[in-house]
Amino acid sequence: MIKQDQQHTFEYLQSLKAINKMTTVMLYEVTQLIGDMKQIVCQQEKELSNVILPIANTHSDIINVMKQTSVLMKLEPIEKQLFINMVASLTELICEMLKNIEDAKIFLERMDATHSFRLQLKYQLDYLSCLLTELIIVH
Repeated sequence: MIKQDQQHTFEYLQSLKAINKMTTVMLYEVTQLIGDMKQIVCQQEKELSNVILPIANTHSDIINVMKQTSVLMKLEPIEKQLFINMVASLTELICEMLKNIEDAKIFLERMDATHSFRLQLKYQLDYLSCLLTELIIVH
């Protein structure tokens, strides 16, 4: 029983580290980057919007779960397992978003678009991917 409590405490502490990392970066840089990509895609390449849309939708899901997690953190007797599960859900959504980014990169390579457009969007997708990866890696 003691070993299970220690494991539970460790998972809870790791979840706290993860959520603290997510709130500082996620709400500003990722949101701004996705907004910039959506704007570029809407102006330049309508067909690519079908690939960017899942990234934006997953991002919206992440923001909603983060808001719920923030509310949960403010409760006095916090249910640690519920908190761990919320952070696990956020991590799953970020992984889904990373998969959507990879799909968008593949689609972008096959597109008939200008080199500068593809290069700019690929850079933004790579940067977004790096940010999201950094969020889910807890040191």
